[in-house]
Amino acid sequence: MKAIQRALEQCYSLDTAYPDSLSFGANLDCATATETVMSSVPDDPKPGEDYVYTSDGAISKTEYCLCAALENLGRGNADNDGSGGGGVCNWDTDETDNNYFCVSNQQ
Repeated sequence: MKAIQRALEQCYSLDTAYPDSLSFGANLDCATATETVMSSVPDDPKPGEDYVYTSDGAISKTEYCLCAALENLGRGNADNDGSGGGGVCNWDTDETDNNYFCVSNQQ
């Protein structure tokens, strides 16, 4: 996830925008730059699960949230996968239901 986050930050550096979406298993190409910043965006290693990427692409392309479901429940930093849209992660300090680990934009 950190490698994907670094690639997303490279897109922001090149385009001043984050991608609208990610295609796991495909190249990560930035929107206006013709540069591939990551070849073959990795899939979630947890069997039967996918990373969830949401962005505010239709708005300003300045926020995203990338989350993974955890095997050890209650050990994450978020209580849901951020799929509510808008690119905003749903951080939670109540560790009892934090079943997701999420990263977000650093800009």
